[in-house]
Amino acid sequence: MRQITQEESAAIVARIQQDYDYDPAEGKLISRRTGKPVNGYRRGIRNGVGRYMGFDLRIDGHRFVMCYHRAVWAWHHGRLPTMQIDHVNHDTFDNHIENL
Repeated sequence: MRQITQEESAAIVARIQQDYDYDPAEGKLISRRTGKPVNGYRRGIRNGVGRYMGFDLRIDGHRFVMCYHRAVWAWHHGRLPTMQIDHVNHDTFDNHIENL
């Protein structure tokens, strides 16, 4: 998998902040277009169990597969994380910002 450029990184963060709100009670991104939570899908399947939540972003005809927790972090901080993000309670489907 190739590294994304700084321009792509900035475009991804801008799209996340433009297209989504964050629901702190649920720890989910909310589509501004539909008003519905972005549920995502299970990624990194191992032994039949998804390890993380993911969702797709399309920007200028390119598809970016995002880890949900990284998108929540980017929505809050205005940039993609440069380091690994742990889930404090070890529940990789609990994407409340205080758990990242």
